[in-house]
Amino acid sequence: MRRSVRTRSPRPGRPAVLLVGALGICATFPSHADDIDRVSDEVEEIAQNAAALGPRYLGRGGAQSGQYASERLIDGENYYRMKDYQRSAIIFMDIIENHSTHAAYGDALFLYADSLFQARDYLGAREWFKRVIDERSNPGVGRYTQRAVERLIEIAIHLDDYQGIERYFDQLGQMLSPEARYIKGKYFYFKGDLEAAANQFATIQAEQRLLELKASYFLGVVRTRQGRYEEALEVFTKGRQYEGATREEQQVIDLMNLAAGRLYFERDFVEHASESYQLISKNSPYFDVALYEAASVLIRSGDAIRAERILEVLTVAVPDSSYIPKAKMMRGHLLLRTGRYDEAEQVFNEIAGEFGPLQKELDKLVTERSQEDTRMVFADLVKQNMSTLDTSSELPNRLVQWVGDEEDVKQALVLAEDLGTAEETVNDTERLIRLLEAVINGPSRLNAIPVLRQAKRKAQQMDNRLGQLRVKLMAIAHRELGEKSEELRRLQKERKKLA
Repeated sequence: MRRSVRTRSPRPGRPAVLLVGALGICATFPSHADDIDRVSDEVEEIAQNAAALGPRYLGRGGAQSGQYASERLIDGENYYRMKDYQRSAIIFMDIIENHSTHAAYGDALFLYADSLFQARDYLGAREWFKRVIDERSNPGVGRYTQRAVERLIEIAIHLDDYQGIERYFDQLGQMLSPEARYIKGKYFYFKGDLEAAANQFATIQAEQRLLELKASYFLGVVRTRQGRYEEALEVFTKGRQYEGATREEQQVIDLMNLAAGRLYFERDFVEHASESYQLISKNSPYFDVALYEAASVLIRSGDAIRAERILEVLTVAVPDSSYIPKAKMMRGHLLLRTGRYDEAEQVFNEIAGEFGPLQKELDKLVTERSQEDTRMVFADLVKQNMSTLDTSSELPNRLVQWVGDEEDVKQALVLAEDLGTAEETVNDTERLIRLLEAVINGPSRLNAIPVLRQAKRKAQQMDNRLGQLRVKLMAIAHRELGEKSEELRRLQKERKKLA
């Protein structure tokens, strides 16, 4: 049974109206009724979809529904895990500002602060972690209180600014987790309250061996600074009973063995010191330190030949070590002591050939800048290259590597890196603002909003379908009318009138 032609649709848009009129005209062609029915069904479907575009993409029940904040949180967490902290912070801020009553708010608030922390924006992160603590009455925020306090302590240590930190300890409660006690111990250590730090580190027994090892290492350092060397050695030598399951665990164990070796060396227990250094494998990042200090142990024990061989191994096995200059000089003196003058001369010639040009370059820099203190020259270069730390633009790479081991230089580099990061963040923010202004003021500003871009794409798809339907109707008219050109022209005029 042939269906009747349907020409009504709910609130059709302008293109749909034109097609409805065309359908009415084509209804006079009974031999194509089935084709016209199919076109009519498609027109009605398009009209319904068009009417739903506004509520779906612009109303509160559509893209901005409860699922929107959850989906945005997932997007932000993905960027956070990929260490793209700038993008994650932008997404988290969107949730904080526009969805403060949503369940995702607490997660977004803490992760926004932590994104700033991971991006080394410590001052900004500090203010947002304080907000986490201030809003702890919110159940979604309150579960992050302890982690926020821990971060505030880490920031205080980094900035060397402990004002107001102790008042947050009450937020941690009486039963501190091992992680919280470790952070609290670090706070006391860097503040200079060694006994309070030791009390925290000594009580840490965690399921995570890495945390327990780090606490033990700090406890040994505290006891060393207190002059309680026997207790310190007892702590450090405990590391020998462990085998690092991860790279991080093994590095802490290596540090404990290094510390034990140094204490034994200072107390003239050279055999025990040598044994401690031998526990550090060639794959360790501290292998060069162990070789250099092991050579010093052998020199004290009178074994100059073995010491010289170890220093030779150091220069070959770790050629980029910061200990190379000292190791070469020490090896040259050992060769002289053992009567191997030709080899000693060769080593000293290598040192002169390698470091002579570097000394000339540094002297030239000092002369050009009319400064007598080479430290001031280096500090000036760091200041000039703060955004990239590219001191090698004026200083040779090897020289930067070696002077970077000095404590004052380390602090200068850390400060320069923090300031460089802050400058880079400001530049990125300004660049982002310029891009947003260009998009908003440009002809394609609609595309800057993903939701509206998707709505526009769907509207274009509907318009394309309507165009295809118009072509179908014109084909029906041509087949039905044939040579009746007068009738066809009449229909075309009617179509123009409808348009």
